Amino acid sequence: MVPTEFERASSDFLGFSVAARDFAALASTHQAYTMTQGVLQTFRRRLSFEEAMAFANVLPLLLRALFVTDWAQRSRERRSEIGRRWNARCGASGRTTTCPLRTRSSAWREPFGRA
Repeated sequence: MVPTEFERASSDFLGFSVAARDFAALASTHQAYTMTQGVLQTFRRRLSFEEAMAFANVLPLLLRALFVTDWAQRSRERRSEIGRRWNARCGASGRTTTCPLRTRSSAWREPFGRA
């Protein structure tokens, strides 16, 4: 026997997409899908793994699938590595002379006599 959640997944998702389209005053459910995908992925990036799994477990089946699609733990690790490199090069405050942001901003101000 197939669980009801699986039997109704498509119709539930279509209902959600129509409601999201209408609420956001979009032209199509395709736009609603893309908007929903962006919101879920942005929200997911701000959660710990445990928080994300707890949130996913309360979503309807296809929204849950959309929430976890293309999720790679490596991307979180990569962002952490970028942060570590930035702090090693610029310090936590970003105020050392080797900091790329500081160098670029100084180069920008020089032509205007504000270096």
